[in-house]
Amino acid sequence: MNTTYRIVLNSAALIFLFFLSANTIQSQDIRDSDLPEEVKKSFTEKFPSASELKWKILDQQYEFNFDTRISEGHFLVMDESGKVIRHNEIIPVADTPEVVIESINEKYTVYQIKSVKKMTNYDAVSYAIALESSNSSVDVLYSENGVEIEE
Repeated sequence: MNTTYRIVLNSAALIFLFFLSANTIQSQDIRDSDLPEEVKKSFTEKFPSASELKWKILDQQYEFNFDTRISEGHFLVMDESGKVIRHNEIIPVADTPEVVIESINEKYTVYQIKSVKKMTNYDAVSYAIALESSNSSVDVLYSENGVEIEE
């Protein structure tokens, strides 16, 4: 990956994290009865088995932290119409695209995959992967087509 692309990508990631942290400070917990009907309907249709559910409102967007029968550790953001903006979820290693696994195995030969988080931002999908070896660990980020985004 060329240096200019890496600098732009890392700068974008830092800006995103800054705004996310700034907005989280201003978020507030809300009651189920305070959610717009469109948001409730969309959420329950997409995640009928959600449990351990926590809701927050943040700048006209609704944040959800929850588990499902299939997996734990979901983080979801919807707009006020119920459209999913962002969805992060911990997934089984076996559900990671083969092209991502192959790319990791080529570059990180002494590491094993410890955990995988699938991150969907609008329609862009990436995978945050925790790797471990006998004496170190590293977190990496890959696109859905197996390209490493940052080390």
